[in-house]
Amino acid sequence: MIKPQLLNFIHIGRMLVCIDVANLEKSVKKINQRVDYKKLIRFFRKGNLIDIIIYTATFGTKPHNDFLAFLQRIGYKIVCKPEKQIDNRKKANFDVEIAVDVMELLPHFDSLILFSGDSDFHYLNIKLKSFGKKIFVFSTRYSISKELIVSSTKYFDTKKFEDVFLK
Repeated sequence: MIKPQLLNFIHIGRMLVCIDVANLEKSVKKINQRVDYKKLIRFFRKGNLIDIIIYTATFGTKPHNDFLAFLQRIGYKIVCKPEKQIDNRKKANFDVEIAVDVMELLPHFDSLILFSGDSDFHYLNIKLKSFGKKIFVFSTRYSISKELIVSSTKYFDTKKFEDVFLK
């Protein structure tokens, strides 16, 4: 079970949780885990959660549409866009959407909980700190950029939360 001192909701204040699903799924796959989204939202609801947003590509399949509908039913806000084919790879990058949403919600949260290891968020973290915000980044140690570790208030290795919201 997780040690309480790893994440103390009392010191976090009002939380905005942003989840880059492709980044999260790729990082936990590297440690042979999967995300339990029901447990994940339940965990963050223990604190002062103002919103929890999932950013994901749409695949247009019934199973994926059903999964997105399930996530919405249990309380996630969903931001989607279709995948693009770039250099023979399918991709849907949400860096801009996450950054814009975070800045629009700036007055409403004290701490950003970011599920991504992408170095592109380094600049966003610096800006958020200049507004007095805390940034808690979740990723695995094999998927986190050094810049993001440095610019966040605290980095959490998602693997340490395997009993909390992984399966």
